[in-house]
Amino acid sequence: MRKKRPLQALAVATLAALSWPPQQAAAGGMEASEQAFLTDLPVVLSASRLAQPLADAPGAVTVIDRELIKASGVRDIADLFRLVPGFLVAYANGANPTVNYHGLTGQYSPRMQVLIDGRSMYSSYYLGGVDWNMIPISLDDIERIEVVRGSNSAAYGANAFLGVANIITRHASQSRGTLAEYTSGNQAIEDNLLRHGGRIGDLDFRVGTGRRRDSGFENVYDDRHVSFFNLRGDYRLSAHDELSLQMGATESSAGAGFPDTPDNPTRTQHASHYFGQMQWRRALPDDGELLVTAYRVQDSGSENYIGRFTGLLLPALLDWGRRTERNNLEVQHVFRPGRDVRVVWGVEGRIDRIRSPILFNDDNWHGTSLARLFGNLEWRLAPWLLANAGGMIERYSLTGTDFSPRAMLNFQPSPEHTFRMGATQAYRTPSLAEQTGDVRLHFYTIGISQPVYRGGTNLKPEKIRSYEMSYLGDLRSLGLTVDLRLFREHMGNLVTNYDDNNVRVFANGYNALLRGAEYQLRWRPDRETLVLLNQSFERIVGMEKYRSYDTTVTDLMQSAPTHRTTLMLSRQFAGRWSVSAIQHWMGEMKWPHEGDLQRKHHRLDLRLAYRFGAGPTRGELALVTQNQGNPHDEFRPQYKFNRRTFATLSLEF
Repeated sequence: MRKKRPLQALAVATLAALSWPPQQAAAGGMEASEQAFLTDLPVVLSASRLAQPLADAPGAVTVIDRELIKASGVRDIADLFRLVPGFLVAYANGANPTVNYHGLTGQYSPRMQVLIDGRSMYSSYYLGGVDWNMIPISLDDIERIEVVRGSNSAAYGANAFLGVANIITRHASQSRGTLAEYTSGNQAIEDNLLRHGGRIGDLDFRVGTGRRRDSGFENVYDDRHVSFFNLRGDYRLSAHDELSLQMGATESSAGAGFPDTPDNPTRTQHASHYFGQMQWRRALPDDGELLVTAYRVQDSGSENYIGRFTGLLLPALLDWGRRTERNNLEVQHVFRPGRDVRVVWGVEGRIDRIRSPILFNDDNWHGTSLARLFGNLEWRLAPWLLANAGGMIERYSLTGTDFSPRAMLNFQPSPEHTFRMGATQAYRTPSLAEQTGDVRLHFYTIGISQPVYRGGTNLKPEKIRSYEMSYLGDLRSLGLTVDLRLFREHMGNLVTNYDDNNVRVFANGYNALLRGAEYQLRWRPDRETLVLLNQSFERIVGMEKYRSYDTTVTDLMQSAPTHRTTLMLSRQFAGRWSVSAIQHWMGEMKWPHEGDLQRKHHRLDLRLAYRFGAGPTRGELALVTQNQGNPHDEFRPQYKFNRRTFATLSLEF
């Protein structure tokens, strides 16, 4: 019976919501005439690089819009992915969130691409992935997040192995005036934000700065302090041309390590991120467009401490200082060769450089380069049949050339129903550290060094063949959107590390087969009410390891929980008050490598807000409680996610 309780509660809550009539239903059915407005499917950009209605996209896409971001009550962008079917979110410690899709990874998530306005946040350092603390924007800067659930290397390259999250920020013209925001709560939570936007001639601009602070988990050295600055300008050059300029910086400090642990003592990690980006967009005839994007990113970090290793507890000086640089140029062209055909194609070039004495056992710069040619064709074969076909040719300086194709058919027997089926093949290129790393402990008291990690020899790119069938229902008469995805993912050459005479060596370690289903229901019975229901069921049904002595594969079999459920209810009252509740249920799983077995648990988040105004000033006071129940394990048994309560005051003028 205990196993059924979450589903029973879910069923009761859903039936209660379905049986609750909208407030104006008895007044003559006014709401029925507004359903088209309430359930209009959004236009998305991230699935194929073409602007498409959600029903035309070649794959399942979840859109996290501003309304959902506000109602969620989260402080971190990473926490928003709890609202996306199939995603896992946790904190490797209280200062470092981790996000991944369909398991198989631990603290670092190297198989998902994260973009901000087309700029990759995927790190070239260590094992790849995204440092979520380094994202240099506030939640209020976000217009929407488009999450492609499934491999999208055909559009965005090797790092989009399992999916893409494209964070699209607001145009500067949408942020005029001044916004001041302050948050305070338990666990030393203290956030603030100050932003101003305006217009000078044909230039719209926005400038903002803010910080986030908290003390992390109880009895763990994981305090966090993140501060950021960003500037955006959108300049209308002509009736057809617009230039967008962005720049920003983020700095963070975070606690790490454990007391009374000689090889992993308490210490503070420092990191910084700086970027500059330029986009030129020209509108062409027949819905065409030319887009040129160039950006430069610099990251650096410092983390120095003395660890004591081996049975003699010899001291070793560890300096995890590093610096990375990325220069990227991309040109994209959209045109329409025929009435029923649209094409996007483009080229991209990137140069990455890394200097990290501890990763490579020298003080030299190590570099990689890649070149990409991509394209996608959208062809309306019939009023009820749409084809998307495309791919990317990618040449990486260390592993050679790969081709990632994708084909998808969308059957649309009526505007309310879309059925998709298709397949894709994709690759993930191992990071520079996985291929050429040489991590050593230098015992300075006796003048010797001991290898710890070593890059693999002739590592092959990871490979995935993914097949999916999905359904998108836009049931406007009910105010309901249904998004269902069935998938089969076969992954090969997955990179792991194994023990070779007390040295961890990176190698292509195993193959994996995943099968599952996930869905999302989004119901708007009226303008003031939103009900969201997500569930995912997946299973790693096959695992083939290359080496019989590699024990990490056993842990990986448990890295995807058999089920996850999220139920959200958001309601506005009289235009002033709003309330939202989010209930999460998580099945048992094990975080591989750095993590531990996480028992099944549930979590309830609540938000209550009041809007007010006087003259040109508008404001909101919101109270949020996260985990309104018992503490639960987070990543490791000693990390307990206790109740967090904080209040936020926002003023706009």
